[in-house]
Amino acid sequence: MRRVLLGAAASVLLVTALATVPTPATSAAIVASPWCSSGRPAPCLEGLWRDGVALTSADPTYSFLFLEDEGWDPMPGGFWWEFTKNGGYDMGTSELGHTFRALVNNGSAEPRTTFGFADGVDVALLPDTGTGYRVDLTVRPVSMVFSCRVDGSGTTTCPYTGLAEDTVQAMAYGSVDDGSWWGGPAIRDQVKGLELFTNVHVVSTPPEFSVAADGSTAMTVLLQNSHEYFGGALFEGFADYRVPYRMLREVFGIPDPSTMTGSSLVTTVSGTTAPVALGQDGSAVTVDIGPITFSKRRVRVATGTITPTKPSDVRTKRVSAKVARVAFDASRARGARVKGYTAQCQRPNGTDRETAGSDTTRVRVSGLQPGRAYQCRVRALSKVGPSKWSPWVKVPARP
Repeated sequence: MRRVLLGAAASVLLVTALATVPTPATSAAIVASPWCSSGRPAPCLEGLWRDGVALTSADPTYSFLFLEDEGWDPMPGGFWWEFTKNGGYDMGTSELGHTFRALVNNGSAEPRTTFGFADGVDVALLPDTGTGYRVDLTVRPVSMVFSCRVDGSGTTTCPYTGLAEDTVQAMAYGSVDDGSWWGGPAIRDQVKGLELFTNVHVVSTPPEFSVAADGSTAMTVLLQNSHEYFGGALFEGFADYRVPYRMLREVFGIPDPSTMTGSSLVTTVSGTTAPVALGQDGSAVTVDIGPITFSKRRVRVATGTITPTKPSDVRTKRVSAKVARVAFDASRARGARVKGYTAQCQRPNGTDRETAGSDTTRVRVSGLQPGRAYQCRVRALSKVGPSKWSPWVKVPARP
C-alpha cells in the first residue's frame, strides 16, 4: 500500500474480544457479475477492471460477485463482495500481484466502513448524486490458509501447520457496510472511511474500542492464524488499517489529526516485534502492520503523545532594566495545533517569577528587577494541553 511514513510506534499490552469474518464458500457454481446495466437493483456492478483494462459482462474469465446471491446473509446497508476467476474464489497464484477494481452502486444506503481479505490498494466511498451511493474498490489478491476452527464454546484454535484443503492461492473478498455496528444514524459518520485489509484468517471485526482510566481511547483487534502453510512454508500475515480523521477527533480525542507524528498513536502487536508503519493519506491516518508470524496476536492502537513538541533554540535578551525578550524556534504539532506560547522568567534562586504569553515565537516579559540576573524558559499551548518546558536560559542583569 502506498503510504507516507510518520515513524515507528511504542509497545504496550492489550485485551480484545473475538468476532470472526466468515470464510467464503468453496462452490464453483458462481453466477455472472450482477451488472446494473442488466436491470439488477442495487447493489449492482457499474464497472470492472483488471490491471486497468475494462472487463465486460460478456467476459468469460473474471467476475465480481455479491455473496448475498450465493446464500449469505445480507450485510446491513452494504454487501459482501468477491472477485473470481473462471467461477472460483481461488484465483490461482498467477493472479498474485495483479490489481482488480470494481465500481459498485449501493443504492440509497450510504457506505461507511470496509473490511477485506485482500491487499487494499484504494477504496473511495462516493456520495449520492441522485442515482445512488457508490463504492470504488481496488485490491490485489492475497494467499491465505483457512485452517482455524471454532469449538462449541466459541474458542478459536489454529493448527501450527495449515491443512492442504484450506490453502487458498489468491483471493480477494470482504464487506462494505453502513456503519450501523457503531450505533445510531447520528454517529455513524464518525467511522466513515474506517478500513481493514488483511490476509489473516481470524480477525475481530469491527474493532473493539475501550477508554482507559486516563481518558485515552484504544482500538483492539485479535488476529489469529496457522504458523505455516501445508508443506512447511512460513505464513507471514499483515493487517492494514485506515482510521479517518473524524474518528481520531471524536473518538480518540485528537483535535488536529493532520498534524500527527509517529508518537501520536501507540500501536503494538503482542508477542512479536512485527514492524508498524504509521502514515497519512490526506483524510485519515494509516496503520500498516506486518509481516507477522502466528498463531495468535493482539493489536492495540491507542492515543500516544499529542501535545506539541517543546520550543527549541531558546534565546534571551535584556532589552531594558525591567524587560527581557525570549525568542525561540516554533514547536511542532503532534495531534493538536499550537495555540500560542507562555514564557516564564525568574531569579536563579526561584524568586521574582514573571510570566507572559504570545501568539508568535517572541515573548516580551516585563516586571523584572533592575540589576538582577534571571533565567527564562518557554512552552507551547494547545487544545489538549501544553508542551514540556524548554530548558532554562540565562538573562543578564543589565541590557
